[in-house]
Amino acid sequence: MTAWTVLVLGGDGIGPEVTEAALEVLGVVAASANIAVEVEHDLAGGVCFTAHGVVRRDDPLQRPR
Repeated sequence: MTAWTVLVLGGDGIGPEVTEAALEVLGVVAASANIAVEVEHDLAGGVCFTAHGVVRRDDPLQRPR
């Protein structure tokens, strides 16, 4: 079985409901293709700036792949 890790950067522009729907579609497609998907979440944009003082943190992008 193939395994993927997907980083979801929630933020401004599209609402959380769009991201949730996209993750549901990803889950269905991944299951039909026999792919295990691990989803990691972090923030980007204005919500990241409010929480961390930067628009994008380096930590999530430097995680091992």
